[in-house]
Amino acid sequence: KTQGGEFCVNNVSEDLFDKWHGSHERLHYHLDRMADVIKTDSSFKMRIIIEEGDRNFQATKYAQYRWADKEKFSDISFYVYGDRLAILIFEDNDLYITVVPNKRVADAYRKQFDIAWEVAREPDAE
Repeated sequence: KTQGGEFCVNNVSEDLFDKWHGSHERLHYHLDRMADVIKTDSSFKMRIIIEEGDRNFQATKYAQYRWADKEKFSDISFYVYGDRLAILIFEDNDLYITVVPNKRVADAYRKQFDIAWEVAREPDAE
């Protein structure tokens, strides 16, 4: 909230976020809260890369989506936001999150995300 800026999310499956948010109400609370933050502060933006063919675009109120080719998609997700990098590893019954609070690392991953975003394509209309 204090830094604004862009959230870059790579290799994400929204289905896994559904699972780990727990209840349907909790998930929708989070989605609505994020939509409100981004709607009221234009300095916030979000770009998300998901696997080609995945049609779970639950954050469309506040995020842009692109598809990564299936062969280039990984099951390890990362977020870049502000001066932080978060790496998310989803296991069957565990979720591991490592946050690296380092501007140089965040900037390096942001560049990698931008490269991936350029090759990713906009999802086809259903």
